Amino acid sequence: MPRLPKPKPLRQNTERRDLGLVGIVPSTLRVPDPPADWLAESKAEWQGFWTSPLSSALLPVTDEPAVRRLFGLRDERERMMRGIRKARLVPGARGQPRANPLYAQLASFDSEIRQLEDRIGLTPQARLKLGISLGEAQRSLAQIAEAVNGDDSAAAADVLLAFAGPSAIVEGPGGGAVDGAQPRQKRSQAGERTERNLARSDLGSPTAGPPSR
Repeated sequence: MPRLPKPKPLRQNTERRDLGLVGIVPSTLRVPDPPADWLAESKAEWQGFWTSPLSSALLPVTDEPAVRRLFGLRDERERMMRGIRKARLVPGARGQPRANPLYAQLASFDSEIRQLEDRIGLTPQARLKLGISLGEAQRSLAQIAEAVNGDDSAAAADVLLAFAGPSAIVEGPGGGAVDGAQPRQKRSQAGERTERNLARSDLGSPTAGPPSR
């Protein structure tokens, strides 16, 4: 599974560009007309998507075809599911019961649907990959520091876990632990190698005499 990008305030790579903050208010874009032969449920989902905050991150001129393809696949999948529900088992070539062949078609439809959902950002994980922040989900480093320095250590741990991962809960954003423990001492790799080399040379030296008193 690919690693998710860090929140923008915690990144060292400043060249990556996110789609940015998406408002929590409904979109004011004009809702494109869905195909007339879609199911009523598909038309309702289409309307809900284009009036949601997420649609404000799209460019209808360039992105509408991909969105239309996604909802068209969803519509066809729902039609297949309706056929499967009517006859989950059908007669085989020799009259034996067998699973409806439509089951085999669902896998290919589901694979394409998942790919389009990820590219458009219709799941929480997909939005993290695209760098989309919905409303108050985006916080600054100052807000994180304020939560950590406050009295509620549990809330601080939640904030750090969400933005910097589990290691930040152990050390905190400034090197100290959230629970007040002393920060761990860090040594450079070069210093550690030097100490190990000196220890090996002392142990292996044939001229090493007894320690002086």
